[in-house]
Amino acid sequence: MKFHQSDSHKNDAIYVSEAVGCVLLCAMLLFLLTAAFFGQEPSVSVQTLIFKIGGKFLVFVLPALWGVWMLRRSGISFPREFGRNSLHKDQTVILSSFGLIVIIQMLYTAVFPAVKTTANIALAETPAQIFLLFLSVSLIPAVAEEVLFRGFLMRSLGLFRRSLAVLMSALTFALMHFSVTGFPLFFACGLILAMSYLSTGSLSVSVGVHFLCNAFWFLAETVETYLPQYAADVMRGAFVVCVLLCVSGIPFLKENMRVFFEDEDEPSFPSSQFWTLPTVLFVLTAAAIQIWFQ
Repeated sequence: MKFHQSDSHKNDAIYVSEAVGCVLLCAMLLFLLTAAFFGQEPSVSVQTLIFKIGGKFLVFVLPALWGVWMLRRSGISFPREFGRNSLHKDQTVILSSFGLIVIIQMLYTAVFPAVKTTANIALAETPAQIFLLFLSVSLIPAVAEEVLFRGFLMRSLGLFRRSLAVLMSALTFALMHFSVTGFPLFFACGLILAMSYLSTGSLSVSVGVHFLCNAFWFLAETVETYLPQYAADVMRGAFVVCVLLCVSGIPFLKENMRVFFEDEDEPSFPSSQFWTLPTVLFVLTAAAIQIWFQ
């Protein structure tokens, strides 16, 4: 995929960066409010899970829609069209990216087990609870987070700087997980998700990768909870499968790197120009919060 290059003046680039920063600040504030509302005690009641699903859209989708509205109101053309690729390429990118992320997660959580998140599947007692729990930790976060970090942030900054769009989406994705120990892991995962989106131009691809990763760990926890005697074998088998999936994506690796590093059609603005006050404020505040409450 190649992002559309805007003919806007540098003031447009500054405005886009300010809009992105305001959207991220809004998302962070909504995240903290919802976290305070639900508290830290795990709960899988149907009502709580429904509220959490709604909270995901409130935190990630609503600010993204606000950001799109701000850009269009200012006259900045928000990109609509994306690359058209073969189904085979999209599927290969999804599966190989999924395999790479899961391998990284396995290795990282083996060293830092505290980073591994749990869905609390053991607390679920009814099929409705299990289904809603699956939605709340697998599908809904994948859709909502990708809408914000790739659908809005990457598209907006990609109007001016492709590489900056990738790095900023990965950085903000990691910061919004509020984990000092897990920051390197989430940043690496954010980079892979961003590259999968950049190389295909399809938001459904990054959503698919994100969803498969979430669903895998939900399944792994389910096996560990109900069939603990098979958990180790399942993880070993999954590791082998993920290695094979990564190998299948090697033909696209060179193309992905080329898309990332290739020069834009027109001279781009310096990266320093995009570090406006709202963006800097978000980064510093998010970093301070997770360090303080670590």
